[in-house]
Amino acid sequence: MKRGAIVHIKELETLAKASLSPEGAKNLTAEDKVALERGLRTLRPAFDGLANDIIDPLRGTDKNRAMLGYVKLWELMTAVFQIGARGVVTDSAKAFFAPEIQRQTIVTQVATARAAKAAKATVRKAKLEDAIWAASEQMNIPRNGLSASKEFADRIRSKVLEDLNLPPDHKGNPSVGTIISTISHMKKSVKT
Repeated sequence: MKRGAIVHIKELETLAKASLSPEGAKNLTAEDKVALERGLRTLRPAFDGLANDIIDPLRGTDKNRAMLGYVKLWELMTAVFQIGARGVVTDSAKAFFAPEIQRQTIVTQVATARAAKAAKATVRKAKLEDAIWAASEQMNIPRNGLSASKEFADRIRSKVLEDLNLPPDHKGNPSVGTIISTISHMKKSVKT
């Protein structure tokens, strides 16, 4: 997620630098030039401060929250870019940005869809892991007693469904197979 956000930051920096280049600056009003210079100066330090000082420290204690932090940061940057690209564009910038905005719109839409899908999967996975831990605790199964077997997954599935507020006869995910693969992943994570 952080890499995707950095790519987006670089794309924004590239847009600003192109606009401020000698050729691009010909199209800008003095007000637009000042605003772009200020944005270019503050964009990277603001991102780095948020990422390095707030989100990254969570990786050591709560990887899911750190990932969620990047998901939310990514969604925020995407929303800001989309609003800015579709909001008020000065006359001086319209001619210069038109082709790039079209390209960025497509790139942003693809990235947003991927980020949203990844975010949903991350949240779903975290909830399932929490439900498996809760089910094992309710059944007095120690954390090192988790088993990635069909029998074990069958045994705890009803408690997992209950913890996820799903009916006991729920046919969809989390299926026994999903519980097995999640437990397998959890066991690997505990070892490392």
